[in-house]
Amino acid sequence: MAQTAGEERIKKIRFEMVKSSVEFLATDRTTFKEVKKEKCLNCTNNTQLEAFIDENKIIGAKEKLDEWEALLPITSKDSLMESSLKEFKKRILASITGGARSYRTKGEAYETYTETLDSLIASHRGEEASIVPVTGSAQETATAQTEQAYTSGVTSNTLSNQMNASSIFAFLPDITTDTAYILMFILLLGILFLWWRLLVKSKELKHLHDEQNRLQVKEQKERFNVEKSQKDLQQANEKLAVSEKERAILEEDLRAERDRNRRLEEQSLPMATAATPPIPKAINTVRYARYADLGDGFSAQELLEKEDSETIFVLNLIDETTAIFKISENAEAQQYALTNTSYFLGKTSHYDHFPSGHSSIHTVEPGELKLKDSKWLIIKPVKISFS
Repeated sequence: MAQTAGEERIKKIRFEMVKSSVEFLATDRTTFKEVKKEKCLNCTNNTQLEAFIDENKIIGAKEKLDEWEALLPITSKDSLMESSLKEFKKRILASITGGARSYRTKGEAYETYTETLDSLIASHRGEEASIVPVTGSAQETATAQTEQAYTSGVTSNTLSNQMNASSIFAFLPDITTDTAYILMFILLLGILFLWWRLLVKSKELKHLHDEQNRLQVKEQKERFNVEKSQKDLQQANEKLAVSEKERAILEEDLRAERDRNRRLEEQSLPMATAATPPIPKAINTVRYARYADLGDGFSAQELLEKEDSETIFVLNLIDETTAIFKISENAEAQQYALTNTSYFLGKTSHYDHFPSGHSSIHTVEPGELKLKDSKWLIIKPVKISFS
């Protein structure tokens, strides 16, 4: 009877430790949000404790009951009872406060809970309770095998494996190991699917990137061709404008040449015998003119004896009726002539190309003049060039 009472006392201590553990789980309102009460005041067996678990929806606690039931066998040796209960406490604490559940150790309920466990463990000393088999050699054999397995570490290895499995899934809510493996398998499938989608998206993005680069290169080529065409068109327009100016100069020169030829033909006709008024003999044989003031010649009365910055032409009087003329070498006079080339040089000169605003004028061949009345008529324009 003493042995039976001791066995019942150890079982009761273990049940109270399990009940205290379930009640401690009920204090975790973060995980179990539908808990109605934290104490199972009338619980005296596992059936009532399971009802308490269902009522407060402490998910995973029933699995813990089965796990804790298998954790530690009852030993019949007094010397091992306290160490067995302490190991039992250690395993329970690891299963509900280890890993990601370590936050449960920071509340006031944890201190009270551990003190309760220590008090229950110490209570076994109040009465000796050696567990001896009641009858039968089969039970003696089973008890001996249990003690041998405990002392040899078989139970310790089993508990270690269970704790390793629990620590792997410590980040999960209180669920069974099989459910955890199923969730891990589903998570792995999800990762593989996401990896496959990432590969597909990467190929699509690479294709789009290559296509974008191709279109950019094509656009750059087209833009270059358009800019080149616009530049060519601008150059062609500039050349056309220069050609138009040169054509206008040539037409003006042609018109002036026709006028001179007509005048020469008129001079070749028999002239009246009326005497030409004598021209006073010039003091100097060199005279200067700013421009052909009569269009096709120079007025004798407007010739100057001294040059200035606006005397474009230099006339050398050979005799009273013949003279030659050229462009002045005075730089200021030349620049003055270039301010309006068509007006100052168009009817008096021949040149091959249109000058720029900063050209120098060179007389290639002097022009010829004939005096008619008081007008020095241009018989031959001066031939000039620009540099």
